[in-house]
Amino acid sequence: MSRIPEKVATREAFCAGVFAAMVRLYGEPGVGALCLEAQEAHNVDVPSLLFFVLADYAGHGAVNGDMQRLLAGGADWRSLYVLPLHNLRLALRRNRKASDNELYEKIKGAELEAERLQVERLADHFRPLEGPCGLAARYLAGISIPEPEAQALLDQLQDATNAMHCRLPTS
Repeated sequence: MSRIPEKVATREAFCAGVFAAMVRLYGEPGVGALCLEAQEAHNVDVPSLLFFVLADYAGHGAVNGDMQRLLAGGADWRSLYVLPLHNLRLALRRNRKASDNELYEKIKGAELEAERLQVERLADHFRPLEGPCGLAARYLAGISIPEPEAQALLDQLQDATNAMHCRLPTS
């Protein structure tokens, strides 16, 4: 796994700032495309994957049983709210006219807000847990991504996380 920063944030601070960090990580060069490719090819839940990558980076973990409960808790929100908005946005993008741009942007914003609320729920359930890191690798193994592909995805996300943190101002 990637290096753990010398100043490991408390789990509470991690959970409070994780969505903003996820947005920054997603904006790193190539990360958005990488995540979308994994989502399309393997049905990866991108918010959960990025949450786990950042938790691993910060030195926070969970035991396997707790991790499965975390994923199950977020699955309902994802299937009821995130995925319908995502599918609606994609359908509109494929068939939109110039006059549809405002609606498209509103749906895109609603999808992002639904993902933020998904991550908030994930963080709420993650706060009291403890256990080993390696959450992102366990998540990808659990959704049956072939190991070489999973490792390549993790390596790229870890490199982007390291690069992102190197550019953050120190306090």
